Amino acid sequence: MRSSNHERLAAAIALCALTTSLFACDDSPRMATRTGQTASPQQAGGAGQAAPMPGMDMSATAATDMPGAAPAAMPGMDMAAAPAFGGAADVERATTLWQSIQGYETWPSFPGREGIQVGGSPHGAYVSFHLNPAAAADPSAMAPGAIVIKNNYADEAGTMLGAVTVMEQVAGYSPMAGDWFFAKYLPDGSLDQNEAGVPLAGAVGLGGTMGCIPCHSAAPDGDYLYANSPVATQP
Repeated sequence: MRSSNHERLAAAIALCALTTSLFACDDSPRMATRTGQTASPQQAGGAGQAAPMPGMDMSATAATDMPGAAPAAMPGMDMAAAPAFGGAADVERATTLWQSIQGYETWPSFPGREGIQVGGSPHGAYVSFHLNPAAAADPSAMAPGAIVIKNNYADEAGTMLGAVTVMEQVAGYSPMAGDWFFAKYLPDGSLDQNEAGVPLAGAVGLGGTMGCIPCHSAAPDGDYLYANSPVATQP
């Protein structure tokens, strides 16, 4: 069983490393490009950007407002690349969620993972975990209302915050993805976006091969939470 978990984790880490292009999951500190917006060094240099597909309107890749619903097929569109997230309802929920978690830095962590931990791609080089009361009550069996927050840092001291990634358990939101709602915020609380300009909120990556859901679905314990795995190295 331990060998199987290690193999799944290795595969998951390799998969997660692929998310840094279309889904902008690189949580390292980013260079400012305009007020309130940032871009990763790769984006600023033009490397690693996902090229638009022939016949695909990138402005239409946001999902419908139905939670977890995939967008309708468009001529020339590969549905594996069409994110089922970032619609108006997802953005509204993410905005409310950000407001509700203020002060989260004082929340408890997963047992044995207190303080700043060594992280890795696609998240920060260093991370810290924060659980709301519903999540901390039983981290091994997250109930609806549970919120898990990961601060992503570039430095061990935690002075260079690159992004705040949040997972919220919402009953019935997305059964195909464990009913997790994902959101990625910049340090100022604004939602990060992928290279197509779609906000990273909702069922990010549902039905595709890149993004939060494909990565977290490979967590060894099957709960979308690598932090619950006994394996030391986590995405």
